[in-house]
Amino acid sequence: MEPTVFGALVTVAGLFLLRKPVEWTFVLMIVCTEFGAASALNLPMLGGSSIQPDNLALGFVLLRLLISARNRFSDWLFVVEDNLWLVCFCLYTAVTAYILPRLFQGQMLVVPLRNTSSAGAWTPPSPLRFTPQNITTSVYLIGTVMVALAGSLIARTRTHAAMTLVGALLAVGWLHVAFGLIDLGLAAIGHQNLLDVFRNGNYAQVNQGVSGFRRISGVFTETSSYSHYGLVFFVFASELWLRAILVRWSGALSLALLVMLLMTTSSTAYLGLALYAAVFAFRLIFIPGGTRPSAVLGAGAVSIAAVVAVVGVAALHPAMAAKIGAVIQDMTFNKAASLSAKERAQWAAQGLHAFSLSRGLGVGAGSFRSSSFLTAILGSSGVIGLAAMTFYLLQLLKPLRPSTYRASVDGLAGAGAAAGWAAAIGLGPLMFIGASPDPGLLFGLFAGLSMGWRSLRPAPSVGRPAPDWRQATALEGA
Repeated sequence: MEPTVFGALVTVAGLFLLRKPVEWTFVLMIVCTEFGAASALNLPMLGGSSIQPDNLALGFVLLRLLISARNRFSDWLFVVEDNLWLVCFCLYTAVTAYILPRLFQGQMLVVPLRNTSSAGAWTPPSPLRFTPQNITTSVYLIGTVMVALAGSLIARTRTHAAMTLVGALLAVGWLHVAFGLIDLGLAAIGHQNLLDVFRNGNYAQVNQGVSGFRRISGVFTETSSYSHYGLVFFVFASELWLRAILVRWSGALSLALLVMLLMTTSSTAYLGLALYAAVFAFRLIFIPGGTRPSAVLGAGAVSIAAVVAVVGVAALHPAMAAKIGAVIQDMTFNKAASLSAKERAQWAAQGLHAFSLSRGLGVGAGSFRSSSFLTAILGSSGVIGLAAMTFYLLQLLKPLRPSTYRASVDGLAGAGAAAGWAAAIGLGPLMFIGASPDPGLLFGLFAGLSMGWRSLRPAPSVGRPAPDWRQATALEGA
């Protein structure tokens, strides 16, 4: 195990925060999620794998929860029950990583989850076997469920800290925007490599140029990762804004992230935005009170401004408009015919082949690389894994509860619904780019907070009132 400078910084901050309120350790982890291309600890014995800063910070969150005298055993039982299907999914899928690759060893050729080729191309297929990636994927799955449980516990038992957590999420959203702008600025003066200091992890760095445009990647390895991360925070901020929660901060952030997502020329961003636009339109048309009138007017004003800007660019700079249109077309309609799309289709087919070969059982998490979260689950943990994740998404979104759709929901219920939509919409692009069955620590973070804030039963250890941010509702009314 080889520590890095990021590992040292997270460790120092984590140790310092052990004497502070537990929510501040959770805030540290939230900040660390921005640095998805960084490594806190390198693990050469596991094929060059690494522990990211957010996973290391999660360890301090769990330690802080364990030493807290306020958390009772009954509190943990409540949050496990609230997230039961995610617990089942992650634990079962993690177990498959150790058993199923050995059970079906050598029965099919797979492209490994981790690229070990130094020539730029992906590692060619090899016979299925147990590899270090099975271990690391199982660890990531455990991390996902643990952050969900920790988030639920903190949200349930420390309702007075909800403002702190929501404020931290909005602040990290602005940090994401800032890194994107810095990336563009450094690229304009030829010093984009300065951000490589945040990319010390052993991850493949992807070329960010297309048709002469610099694609935004911030401190991530590629534009797709930057866009997916920004999409989750965009949905969260937009849902807060729709519910009139911290309107100025959430509204400004959602607009800034929308602009950044449109500028990325990323199919991941466009797919996620299209999905969320469909959800917004459904609520506007079919759900009474699904949106505030002022929010509809604001969204309409932004849309009109965007149309005017497009028309202005087309009129004043037709060559530039044609170039932008060509780039967008290449990243959307022409994407399916590209070499990378064909390669990803082959990866996705691996999951279906593994599902068929194993008679619906799967061949184990981390055994192969997919390009779809759905086929990754099917090929890794089969019918059982898919059923557990489906039930959890229903448990998360609570489709029969009015607070999921209504804009008039205040306080904790509104923040919980916003976090739930952020987690769920964030899975949309993963259906086309997800490499493994792990939904990710960011999904677990937002899902856990959502489940905690929307819990029906008040936890026994709650001792302070909910934050008064907009006529905040009690937990019972969530």
